[in-house]
Amino acid sequence: MRIRHVISTVGDSAPKELVEAQQLTLRSIRTALHCVEEGIDVEVRAVHFPDELLDCNWVTDCPVLNRSVLDVGEFEVQRRLPLLFDVLAALGDSSEYDVAVYTNVDITLQPLFYELIAEIHDKGHDATTITRRTVHPGFQGASLAGLSTANSSPHPGHDCFSMTSEVVDSLVPCDAALGVRWVGRCLLWQLELAAKNFRHYGDLHATFHVGDDRAWTDHRLADYDSHNQSAAQGLVADLIERYGRLAVGRLSGTWPFLKALDQQTTPKFEPPLPTSSRALPAMGLTGPRMVFSANSGRVGSAFLASLLGASENVLSGHERPPQMVGPWLRRVAFEPPHVSFDVRRVKADALRGELGLMKAKQVYVDSSHMFVKTFADVVFEEFQHQRLSVVALRRNIIDVARSFFELDFFGPSGGQWHGWMIPPTAPESTFPLAAEEIADQFDLIFGYLADIENRTERLRQETPAVNWVDARLEEITTLRGATELFEQLSLKPPAKLEKAIATTINTRNARKSWKNQPVPRVFVEKRLSEFLDRHGDRRDLAAFVHNHVTEAS
Repeated sequence: MRIRHVISTVGDSAPKELVEAQQLTLRSIRTALHCVEEGIDVEVRAVHFPDELLDCNWVTDCPVLNRSVLDVGEFEVQRRLPLLFDVLAALGDSSEYDVAVYTNVDITLQPLFYELIAEIHDKGHDATTITRRTVHPGFQGASLAGLSTANSSPHPGHDCFSMTSEVVDSLVPCDAALGVRWVGRCLLWQLELAAKNFRHYGDLHATFHVGDDRAWTDHRLADYDSHNQSAAQGLVADLIERYGRLAVGRLSGTWPFLKALDQQTTPKFEPPLPTSSRALPAMGLTGPRMVFSANSGRVGSAFLASLLGASENVLSGHERPPQMVGPWLRRVAFEPPHVSFDVRRVKADALRGELGLMKAKQVYVDSSHMFVKTFADVVFEEFQHQRLSVVALRRNIIDVARSFFELDFFGPSGGQWHGWMIPPTAPESTFPLAAEEIADQFDLIFGYLADIENRTERLRQETPAVNWVDARLEEITTLRGATELFEQLSLKPPAKLEKAIATTINTRNARKSWKNQPVPRVFVEKRLSEFLDRHGDRRDLAAFVHNHVTEAS
């Protein structure tokens, strides 16, 4: 099998982070080449602008880029970004290779990457994408071996493609630029349409990227977004002519372009919000910020929404629509998140619509407990992290578990909890329990609460630029605690904050006064102790123990 791998490289004038990432990528490619067995011939081609020299004699040098996105559009900030299909042109004569591979220059390969590509295509797949993993340690002091074996998390994007030479010959070029939204889609759509046996791999540890900086969310690059959107719309029109509207309409992400073509307009996507520091001023913002809540439910999230909503510059709600419950939750519980990621983007579309209607309001609040389960990854992908805050809201664990039991969550009576919560017996629980490990209803309750803590901790590690705020219900129901919360969120508290707290508490108590099956606190405490005795040494219980047991003691 002859594999030809093309990457777009940069010179020393590129940002330091990208140059460091490229060095790591090249090291990983060379290692992977040494691991190739007989019968597999791999050639790596580096494509770059003529003035960006690459000192790497084991790579085929292809300085074929004689134009950039600056030659096909006008932009406020000048960035000489390559065009994707100009880079792919460096693959050359399709009779000289069997399989083509394209990866971004900051995507690092695992040692057996080329062996994997050969194996995949030997199985009859004529086009594939492999989703990279995200490794979170920084470059400082991190070796390729250390990063390759470090803990990582899946990523929903597309940055590694392989295809047969026949599929390459079928590609329709467009002027989408690298490093900007939609560029991956312009290739992905074509692979899905042209291939006879396309396969997307979202759970392989084949490639990784260090960090998750999401440079494309910089508001200064909004005109590059617009350029790629226009390129994508033109491509969609070309694909309809070749493959038909029905086939193109089945592709994820094409519906805004189809609608725009029907109306002969350009689809409008909300541009990224302006960059700001973590210490945001309460007034004078140029665009709305967003505040979400990471919580398990039954911890006072409705109180949080009411409290923050008392501020004059806040549009606040509890479990704002679409709530992302029911089928959204079941998909997240029973299949890897990347499988349903695109369909869950509906939440991002709804958020853009609400933000566009806010007018004088400056901060949007949604205190839904579905955030960490069904739409946090979508929000973090679509919106600039510096404009986001997340309140990790907790409450005394005994009170939470007792409330769950009294409402028969995870109990035999059924009820709507199935559409709200991920049981620890579900395939995608982050604290999995086998059926034989479930002694009673409380094992399911505590297992669910451990899952929420794991999801919250993982999201927190993946989003260092987000303003994460820890809060406990018992504290924010006091004047001092509420004041600190407003300060941490850079919000202007209401003039009569103490009155707002009292009003919210009274409303909450009236609404929560009913119970289904009362249970003594001492019984719940005993069940928690037994749960910890059986599972306390598990590493995936560490966040639960730290935030609910250690801190409480």
